Amino acid sequence: MATRRTGARTGTKTKTLAVAAAAVLFVLASGLARDARNVRALLALASIGTDEGGVVRPAVAEEVDPDAPPATAEGFGVGAVGHGVGRPPPVDSRAASRAMSREAEAGKDGDVVVPAVGDCLRARNDTVPPSLYRKLPKPYINLGFPKMGTSSLYAYFDCGGLTATHFKCGKKANGQNSRKCAVCTRESVAAGLPPLSQCGVADVYAQIDNGTYFPQIELLEELVSGHPDATFFLTFRSMEKWYHSITHWPPRKNGPHMDERFLKLNITGSPYYEGGHKRPSNQQEFSDWYCRHVERVREAVANHPSHALVEVDIEDPDAGRRMEELFGIDASCWGRSNVNANIHKNAPEVEFSKHFRRKAGKDPKSDADDDERSDRSDAASEDADGPESDGSGADAREGSGDDDGEDGADGSSRSRDIPLCLRARSDTIPASLHGTLSPPYVNLGFPKMGTTSLHSFFECGGLKSRHFRCRRDAKCSTCTRESVAAGLPPLAQCGKADAFMQIDDGVYFPQIELLEELVSGHRNGTFFLTFRSMEKWYHSITHWPPRKRGPHMDERFLKLNITGSPSYEGGKKRPSFQWEFRDWYCRHVERVRETVARHRSTLVEVDIEDPGIGRRMADLFGIDASCWGHTNMNLNIHADVNVSDVEVSKIFRKKAADDPGDRTKVGRREKGKKDQSQDEPGDEPDEGATKGRRAQRKDKGKKDQRHSPIPW
Repeated sequence: MATRRTGARTGTKTKTLAVAAAAVLFVLASGLARDARNVRALLALASIGTDEGGVVRPAVAEEVDPDAPPATAEGFGVGAVGHGVGRPPPVDSRAASRAMSREAEAGKDGDVVVPAVGDCLRARNDTVPPSLYRKLPKPYINLGFPKMGTSSLYAYFDCGGLTATHFKCGKKANGQNSRKCAVCTRESVAAGLPPLSQCGVADVYAQIDNGTYFPQIELLEELVSGHPDATFFLTFRSMEKWYHSITHWPPRKNGPHMDERFLKLNITGSPYYEGGHKRPSNQQEFSDWYCRHVERVREAVANHPSHALVEVDIEDPDAGRRMEELFGIDASCWGRSNVNANIHKNAPEVEFSKHFRRKAGKDPKSDADDDERSDRSDAASEDADGPESDGSGADAREGSGDDDGEDGADGSSRSRDIPLCLRARSDTIPASLHGTLSPPYVNLGFPKMGTTSLHSFFECGGLKSRHFRCRRDAKCSTCTRESVAAGLPPLAQCGKADAFMQIDDGVYFPQIELLEELVSGHRNGTFFLTFRSMEKWYHSITHWPPRKRGPHMDERFLKLNITGSPSYEGGKKRPSFQWEFRDWYCRHVERVRETVARHRSTLVEVDIEDPGIGRRMADLFGIDASCWGHTNMNLNIHADVNVSDVEVSKIFRKKAADDPGDRTKVGRREKGKKDQSQDEPGDEPDEGATKGRRAQRKDKGKKDQRHSPIPW
């Protein structure tokens, strides 16, 4: 009997070894076992055994305990790794082979040692060559997951002066964040546009998911292909700490927490409740989910060589220094914030989550009230569209729950709401040059952005200024083109003047088409960029000229297909959008700044809506601040304006002549101004002259400059 049992065991062992040997041969034939270490890994990972009857059974057929600790070398910690989107498939030979092919390090005695962290869960520091340091193109888009440092990225770039968004993108009229990035990306793709097209202009998108919908998963290909100049991010941290974080966020005793939400929502590729039956989560399934995501992102970015992928280990002590090398922002801007004080009680130099800042500012009652309120709000948001937020910048960042982002000490955002490309810089001219800037003064801004205000300011100060027409017989857009065609600097045949405040005619834009020639040909000149609220500018161009049926300026731009501007694709008419004109001007500003800096010329940036702009212009040019004002005003969209403080468009002055009771005529009479004849493609201010300018003209015996209308 004993002999038979021994023989049975011997036969079973023989069968087991035979199956194992066959598996090894299969892997070798498939080219997946590159060396003896992988063969040993295969034998260790196969876990092949037999039942009492000698029938071979693979270990993967056994039921997995969801509460079991992470697998060790005997079970290998990486599951079915693949690049496709979808549910994690059952463990199969391809997935197991891919997992087994990961580096298995052999010890001195030849035993297999599985590394604690696989390549897919470890940040690579060699993805960006030194030649690209501080030159990585924007926007910066984070494709990592919540609770993995998204707010640290947000706070870092915000500290460095860049415009960063987190969780919410786009602005309301009052400047507050209004739409979740997860929503606007989805809507953009549904409209046939790149994902971030309707998500506001920003330098950085630090978190684009809302904890419910993940554009970095569902729209990965669209993000990579639709934004060819973007720089993408992947963030990394210890999987143990990440899992501990998502199982304790939001910071309340009774839950539900983030891991439960992920299981319930059945997000593409994530762990989930099979058949809707609730169960405890385990770290391994979430580690595998992120591993699959990392490999898919790396492959997608690698398939588009124009992109850069920056991988950041947020727990690396040198992360701040490395970020400074890559982006030129001081390492001191890097730090952890939005920290959960329940699980980081001894963290000394961090910014705690708003949940704990709020508690610190009130009487320490029992936390039951906070938990109850948090439970109710989260239950509502869970069934709606993700983490709760009240619309403020702080909630937008913290609502999705990220251990590693930051806001101001009072919970308000440190970020100004306007991107750098749409914000006038006041420090481009050193104080030593005030009052000494040399002409010609050439405005490179767009129509309806204060060009006539600049024109009136310089004329009021006694300088010879041109606007729309540079000669009686030629528009500025015409003479600049003719000058370049003759091999001369653009303004050479445009008459003598100190200031050229609108050189386009609404059809041809020398500030776009001849930018390089203007800056290099007039190197000693002073160039201008004007700024205003993009909402107001878009409202202005969609209502100018002030007539009910149009066409208006935005339609003209779409039709003309100006370089870099929005256009009718295929000639098919469509409505315009604010974001596309905003993006157009943003690109123009960045191009102007780069060109002027390269030629070491002077650039003055003017926010025409800044209440202190008159004083600043007086400081820069020595002309009285009273010469600055709004002119060429469209009363259809500025109905509440005090007409005694502005110069309205000639269209409304003509109406006033027919209607003695018209308030525009009263306003003109109160200011004692005469009707001026000018009809250009539309600018905030008109050619209307101030008393100082008329005095200058009278003294010099000159007549008013007459401007013929642009052909509409």
